[in-house]
Amino acid sequence: HQKGRLAEAGRLYRQILKADPAYADAAYFLGTIADGEGRGDEAVSLFLDAVKAKPGEPTFLFALGDQYRRARRFEDAVQTLRRGLALRADEVDARYQCGISLMELGRWEEALAELEPLAAAHPDNFSACANLASLYRQLGRVQDSIALYRKAIALDPEHLGAQNSLLFTLNYSDRHDAVAIADEHRAFGLRHARPAPLPPPDARWPRRL
Repeated sequence: HQKGRLAEAGRLYRQILKADPAYADAAYFLGTIADGEGRGDEAVSLFLDAVKAKPGEPTFLFALGDQYRRARRFEDAVQTLRRGLALRADEVDARYQCGISLMELGRWEEALAELEPLAAAHPDNFSACANLASLYRQLGRVQDSIALYRKAIALDPEHLGAQNSLLFTLNYSDRHDAVAIADEHRAFGLRHARPAPLPPPDARWPRRL
């Protein structure tokens, strides 16, 4: 498995499961292979088997919760990730996924309780800053949202999604008039303008010097 021979590893894991259907590690590793190959439903089923066989293993719960989130089963994701976090509270990625899933469910205050401490503890994490900025906007905390979007952009100046979100959020600010917002749009355009490619030369119209 670690050497990338996934087909061979998959056959071996299935042989193990055939001999011992409750072998949690084999189900988990088969789930990671299915996930990597884009077979999400199969990955969910295998991770679920691993959790049932070993319910006290947070790694299995986090894998299942993440798979639920990507399948847009956000309620299942939150419940499963929280089970894992109760066992291993310092798992940053799982807490982030839980907060994102809560945002998708519109449970803003619960999402805030997950994402705000995460962004404070990891101030250089672009995703934590950008998603908390989005959450602040949903909660009407426009200035906090703007400040965090600017921080996220400083961490990743090429992330156009964050910059577009900042420009959108400025429209809700009582501290930015139309001129200031237009200036922000102009600066954005200057930073990211790309010259149009020249057309290929046409033999019928020779260039003149």
